[in-house]
Amino acid sequence: LGVFLASICNVLLVVSEGLDDVKMWHLMLTV
Repeated sequence: LGVFLASICNVLLVVSEGLDDVKMWHLMLTV
């Protein structure tokens, strides 16, 4: 399960870095 979550976080980081979804990250971190 840990590896699964880690891979998801890695993908989200790459996507956010490519699309500049800083606001989305703030929303997800808030929730």
